[in-house]
Amino acid sequence: MPESIRLYLLHHAEAVRPDDPSAPLSPRGEAQVRALAAFLEKSGPPAVERVWHSPWAAPRETTDRLCDHLGIAATRREIAGLLPGAEVRGIARRLSGFGYPLMVVGHMPHLGRLVSVLV
Repeated sequence: MPESIRLYLLHHAEAVRPDDPSAPLSPRGEAQVRALAAFLEKSGPPAVERVWHSPWAAPRETTDRLCDHLGIAATRREIAGLLPGAEVRGIARRLSGFGYPLMVVGHMPHLGRLVSVLV
């Protein structure tokens, strides 16, 4: 029987300028993170040990705000393979054999392609 991993995939909240790697979250993006955090507080925050995020500002800020709000003490790590145009097979290979719960915060359509490869 294949091993399984608990994997949470999250698209980053809205950035001020969607195509700018250094653009911070917009006011709407900040509200999106607060709404997600409130939902997860009610349903039970994900018990993750590590969080991977894209090097862009919006995914990093989404990760930091969500984890800080929920008190998630997971190790946070910037992963270049989560950039919008990155090949998903590299990330999929890195996920094989993981034995701990992981949250990945990235971009669309990259996350959608990752799901396609994983399933």
